[in-house]
Formats: sequence, structure tokens, C-alpha cells
Amino acid sequence: LKKMDEKYIQTLTRMLALDPTNTRLTETIVEAIARTGQFAVAKPIIDEAVKLNPGDPSLTRLQYRIYLAIKDYAAAAAVGEERCTALYGESRMLGSTLRHPQVIRVDLSSLRRQAA
Repeated sequence: LKKMDEKYIQTLTRMLALDPTNTRLTETIVEAIARTGQFAVAKPIIDEAVKLNPGDPSLTRLQYRIYLAIKDYAAAAAVGEERCTALYGESRMLGSTLRHPQVIRVDLSSLRRQAA
């Protein structure tokens, strides 16, 4: 790590200790660590954040990317298979999305609601 990057990450990590459910701060820290190429260092941080904020799509997506970067493909696949229970968006957009040929092949049985 460069000295400045190291100091930046340490400061952010101390801030996260004060507010561990702060998803935006977690994303910033994990992305900063990932930019340095130390994905294994980012893994426990993102794992804890996902545990504290279950179902947060941005954290789940970031966790998936970290797992791919450390070549933990089994864990990445498990994250990718996380089941969605709700869709949010404008009705026409959701309708056309759900009719898309790629989506038709996806198991949507876990969906419980749609909110516009």
C-alpha cells in the first residue's frame, strides 16, 4: 500500500468501527482496499457488512466481486444465487424486464411482491 492509501483506509476503518452498519462507508473502504489489490483484506470487511445488512443489493454485488477477485468461485456462486423476494420500479419497466428472454429462464418463485 502507498502511505497515503494506507492512512486513508485506516481512517475510514476507524470511522466504520463507530458505525458498522454504514453501507456507503463500507463500500468506500472495500473499494479502496480492492484498488490496492488486497482483496483478501477486503473479504472479512464485506462479509461482516453483508451479515449486518442482509439483502442490501450494493453490498451483495460488492461481495460477489470480491469473491471473484480472490478466486473463491464457490462463494461467489452462492452469493449470486441469493434469492430476490421483491422487485421495485415502474410497472411497465418491470413487465418488460420480466418478459425478457434471459429473465424468463430464471426461477422467480421467491418473489413475494412488486412495488412501483
